[in-house]
Parts: sequence; C-alpha cells; structure tokens
Amino acid sequence: MKKKNFILKNKYRIVIDKLGWNTSDIDDFGQVELSKKSPYGEDFSIIISVDNFENKIANYEFDPEDHVEEMIMAKQQGFKGVPSVFTLCEDAKGIEAMIEELQEKIDLVK
Repeated sequence: MKKKNFILKNKYRIVIDKLGWNTSDIDDFGQVELSKKSPYGEDFSIIISVDNFENKIANYEFDPEDHVEEMIMAKQQGFKGVPSVFTLCEDAKGIEAMIEELQEKIDLVK
C-alpha cells in the first residue's frame, strides 16, 4: 500500500510561525505537533491532523480547568517544576488565549 503524502499548507505554516509556534514533522498518521512556551514557561503542545487542518484547529478545545488538574496531579506524583496553583490558573488562561489567537488567525486565511 502506498503511503499517503500529508502536507500542511504553507499559508497555515506562515501563520503558525508568525505567532511563535513550532511545528514537528508530520507523522505517518498525518498529524503535526504545534508547540510553544506558555506565558509562564511551560512547554505546551497540541497535536492536530493536517487533513482538513483549518476545521481541526477551529474545533480544538482546551479546558483550562482540566489542564490545571492534570498539572496538580503531576506535582503530587513527584513531577518537578510545577508552579503554584495560582500560577497554573493564570498560565492556563494564557494557554487558552494562545490557542484562541491561533484559531482566529488560521480562520482568517482559510
């Protein structure tokens, strides 16, 4: 079976780069990892399918509360470097804003 050639359109790459997100190579499943430092320095990333990318990114949902809970659990399990709950909450709001900005800018070029 021939491997499908997945491509992330250049117009999306330009927006992603302008907003300071990094992209991984597209994997064999047609997914790309978008990563960026959060406002408080967390290495944050999302994985999006490049097939119908604009709709996938538009429908990506980030839940700040779930993110904070996951980080608190990681801290309880010994993960080093997790900041205070206040900082986690502020950072989660910042992450949500980063994703919303990405969604808005991608929507403008689709």
